[in-house]
Amino acid sequence: MDIQYRSSKAIGRAKLQDLFLSNGWDSGNYPEKLQQAFKNSHHVVSAWDGDRLVGVMNAISDGVMNVFFLYLLVHPKYQGKGIGQNMVQLMLRKYKDYARKMVIAYDEAMEFFQKAGFEAGENSVPMFVTYLTGY
Repeated sequence: MDIQYRSSKAIGRAKLQDLFLSNGWDSGNYPEKLQQAFKNSHHVVSAWDGDRLVGVMNAISDGVMNVFFLYLLVHPKYQGKGIGQNMVQLMLRKYKDYARKMVIAYDEAMEFFQKAGFEAGENSVPMFVTYLTGY
């Protein structure tokens, strides 16, 4: 398996949809919005096995001090192979000079992000208003 990493916001709608749905994320049911969300991102890193999208991570940012990593997905058949950690490291290098790097880690992903250097915020709780399910 030769995984290639790309920095490009141009990812096909169907490829994004397939990746999101393979992980059971409701966002995959909104492919037009999902594709637009990635186009509007500050930066996107994707992982490819040939022409198959197997991972993606995006960042939204104020461009100076704060960056929020919104999505990080790896196709279930490719999980546990270091692809997610590689994408996180690529993003952390890109934003190395930023004061605050944030992610919302769901319970099952806490250990993954802690291994990448993230820590739970003290006296803070993520809060949502959403119509999406499947997280």
